[in-house]
Amino acid sequence: MEPKGLCEQRPPANPGPRRIAMSHPLDVLVVGAGPVGLTLACELRRRGAACRVVDRATAPTDKSKAVILHARTIEHLDQLGLEAEFIERGVPLNGVSFFQGGRRRAQLRFDGVGSRYPFVLDVPQSATERLLGDRLRVLGGEVERGIELVGIEQEADGVTGLLQHPDGRREAVPARYLCGCDGAHSAVRDLTRMPFAGKRYDEEWILADVRIEASPFARDEATIFAEPHHFLAVFPLPDDRWRLIAVRKRAKSGRRADPATAEEFEALLRHHLGETVRLFDPAWVTPFRIGRRRTPHLRDGNVFVCGDAAHIRSQVSGQGLNTGLQDAVNLGWKVAMVCRGKARPELLDTYEVERLTVIKKVLFGTDAATRAVTVRRATGQRLVYGIARLLLAFRPVRDYLARNITEMEINYRGRGYVSATFGGSARPLPGDHAPPAPHLEPVPEGRPVRLYELIRHPAHTVLLLQGRRTPSPPAREVADLGRSLTARFGDEVSPLAVRVSDDWTPGDVEIPLVHDGDGRMHRAYSAQPASVYLIRPDGYLGFRADWPDRHALLEFLETYLIRRQSITSARSSSRSGRGRSTI
Repeated sequence: MEPKGLCEQRPPANPGPRRIAMSHPLDVLVVGAGPVGLTLACELRRRGAACRVVDRATAPTDKSKAVILHARTIEHLDQLGLEAEFIERGVPLNGVSFFQGGRRRAQLRFDGVGSRYPFVLDVPQSATERLLGDRLRVLGGEVERGIELVGIEQEADGVTGLLQHPDGRREAVPARYLCGCDGAHSAVRDLTRMPFAGKRYDEEWILADVRIEASPFARDEATIFAEPHHFLAVFPLPDDRWRLIAVRKRAKSGRRADPATAEEFEALLRHHLGETVRLFDPAWVTPFRIGRRRTPHLRDGNVFVCGDAAHIRSQVSGQGLNTGLQDAVNLGWKVAMVCRGKARPELLDTYEVERLTVIKKVLFGTDAATRAVTVRRATGQRLVYGIARLLLAFRPVRDYLARNITEMEINYRGRGYVSATFGGSARPLPGDHAPPAPHLEPVPEGRPVRLYELIRHPAHTVLLLQGRRTPSPPAREVADLGRSLTARFGDEVSPLAVRVSDDWTPGDVEIPLVHDGDGRMHRAYSAQPASVYLIRPDGYLGFRADWPDRHALLEFLETYLIRRQSITSARSSSRSGRGRSTI
């Protein structure tokens, strides 16, 4: 029978935990300082929430690990102002070539995915953690290392995490919320007894990060060899290195995998290329197994799970890290607004509502792709690869696959706090990611600016698009809506007027104004008539209406934001929740 109080994973090392006395309880305790935990911490701190980040590892990883960043993820890094640093440290891949029988059978390109970043970026995880950690320090945060979570106690108005320090000292840390970003072997998931249902794949895989002498492979694309009983993928990495991944064989139950070697990969390359290729300077060579698992929920009371703590999947197509980072982006702004008393606690329920559907789709897609490349019977593999070659011959199929692989198709339509009042069908729709607008001119003057630069602030953005039809809405109506937004929500909502003609001037609209000189933004937003859009802090659209229905925006925002005069009472009510003890 477990003792009352904090549930523990091992006997205490000293008489008891030291509880920190805090005049202002911590908003969020983030457990895990990999890319997901660091991203969540950055989102929290830049939005004004107090958080601590702890990790049981004594140092950041020095391995390349998860290396693929997709276009949607890079767009989120753009909002953090980090996209240029990541691109500088990575290798952009413009496509993937598929080879069979010594010939290229198909090619998938990313240049039509509809992003400013039409590529896959290969960046070692060690560099990703370094860049995110540097940004966290700029925001006033830090990672506390060598600290392990060994207990959780939930209460109605918060949660207490029991931390064990390297010297054996224990510390009880009360917080409003606790977020588990601590990977596939998550202590947070175990302590809250969240199920983690799924299975392991039967196959054994091998991986190598090496240099290739006189490499025959292009540095701007991935190369995949797919033949019966032989699957090999080759990706370029920075510093003239390469990542190689192959299916080795069916794993033997209960038997430890044999060590992987560079010579094993040389034999595979010789089989596929028909010539000898020498590998040298191996940084990491290892066998591994992969699985497919997820938690049924992403929240238990005041505890949330993100990334591999909530879901693991095959590495095929590189979705894992990207899905976890987008978990953090989705959750971060919501928790921060609730902690600051700016949003109702019910907003936090939409984390699971929005993300769980995406997670299920990712697991289904990666499972199908993994089973396709690991079909054991030669006849079955020939059939699968033949069908794949046939489908990839069609441009619409290639475009669809490219948009899904790069996660540009992810949306939250019809889920969470996403308006369902817009009756049109022209994209973008509420729940879609905000399309880019790369050529805007601040009025009356200023350097050309991109929309994504203008939405780097921590608030919601309301776009008031003038429309291409004439006459334009009167400027006074723009000013009136801007005043109403400010009066109700203060700096939690930032209005921005976008014109295509000179009918609107800064003095008349009384809010920031940009000029869409070539009309590209209006076309991207299907703004033939004057339109109103709401861009959430995570870059997704929450609301859309034609100009006559613009005041519906105020009612929509009040479904989860708290009006300025209600802030004081909301801070106390936001502490109530569905928490329960995990004793």
